[in-house]
Amino acid sequence: MWPGLPQHRADLPADRLEERVDGAADALRADGCRRLIHWRFEAPPADAEALVFRSVEGARAVLEREAGPERTPGPGEEAQVSPQSVYFRRGAVLVRVFLDPGASPPPDALVARAREIDRALQEGGAP
Repeated sequence: MWPGLPQHRADLPADRLEERVDGAADALRADGCRRLIHWRFEAPPADAEALVFRSVEGARAVLEREAGPERTPGPGEEAQVSPQSVYFRRGAVLVRVFLDPGASPPPDALVARAREIDRALQEGGAP
């Protein structure tokens, strides 16, 4: 259960990551990804994924590989925010929120959605 969030669309163990990630499942498993939770949001139109790793180091390695070494203010313990995506890490969980192509939500709407997921994690979201 993820307090304050809608029902997720998928909750996949490591051996089923291919159902959500194209071509990256083996690399995620190698970094210790053991679970992926997926949500779909309509306001703003975006997909979000929480990737649960066996260690903080695994989550941090994937954050750096996917979002680069730079960090910006945002949710979690470290984040990388752009107009089209928000990546953040809280403990051994990496969250990715991707805006739909062509969508133009109000400023900070995507970050606000990411903060909701971060609050759910802090309130006992099921890693």
